[in-house]
Amino acid sequence: MAQSWLKNINNKVRSLFIKTQTINQNEDDLLELPQFLKIDIKEYIESLDCPIAYQESVQGAIAPTLEKWLKDPEAENSVVIVGNPVENLSKIIDNSIENWKGDRPTLEIITPLPFP
Repeated sequence: MAQSWLKNINNKVRSLFIKTQTINQNEDDLLELPQFLKIDIKEYIESLDCPIAYQESVQGAIAPTLEKWLKDPEAENSVVIVGNPVENLSKIIDNSIENWKGDRPTLEIITPLPFP
């Protein structure tokens, strides 16, 4: 699916920007990316899964705490996760928790402010 989407975007870009090739281009010659391509690219990026390394990092931070809560509901009940402001931390945390609970089907995790 990603390959066909990328090929489609590539074809759209090529059809819009086919001109005689020049070796020396300055910034004045560059064209603005069309809005429909910006929207397509943004939607595609948002649809991608979170990187596994990010999920494993979050799971490594929350798994011991969640295990402790399962054994003792009165245990410490807070976890702080600090992330890069340009990353969609909500999605990363939601995906990490969902994958962590994958082998625990009876576990119910309630997130009051889930990823939109």
